[in-house]
Amino acid sequence: MRDDVSRDLSKSARMFRDRVAPLLERHFLFGKVISAEEVTDKRDFVRQLDILAGIDAWHIIDGYGMRGIASRVQECDPSWDTFTIRWDRSNGIETERHKRLRAIHNKAEGLLLPHITVQAYVTPETVRIGLVNTEALFLQAENHLKENPNPTSSKLPVYFRKNNFDGNRFLVVSWRWIRIAESVEVFWG
Repeated sequence: MRDDVSRDLSKSARMFRDRVAPLLERHFLFGKVISAEEVTDKRDFVRQLDILAGIDAWHIIDGYGMRGIASRVQECDPSWDTFTIRWDRSNGIETERHKRLRAIHNKAEGLLLPHITVQAYVTPETVRIGLVNTEALFLQAENHLKENPNPTSSKLPVYFRKNNFDGNRFLVVSWRWIRIAESVEVFWG
């Protein structure tokens, strides 16, 4: 970046931090405002993106834009060919279900959520990957549960599974079912 452009960005970032952000926080937004141009604690910023918005990675489309990705990778054989959504925690703390559905159902608030959800199953020899639009995944799962409120049979395309280690409950969604239900392409290799 040219020195004069860098200097202008720095000046702009400082003015935003010192003059604009405090007014936004106090009078309009009622929360913490962080300038992306001046993130000094990158670890905390990345942690906030993960915890609050579920964004684990960015997909950068050269010269066009970027979108967020949520990912879950498990080392196991065989591949389960499913997406898993942490539905409830045994300690009552909010899960990605609560946060993603809040963002989806309150779009006017502009809450971030990952555009894409990726689930991968890895062995030393293979990687199988499922990819789906996050909103489609959560809305289809939510709609399915309205008709079948507590599915527990693994023979179903959508069902609950409890983790015996920590007591948390996951919703398991078959790659094949979500593809049929939403006509969303799911890739695996």
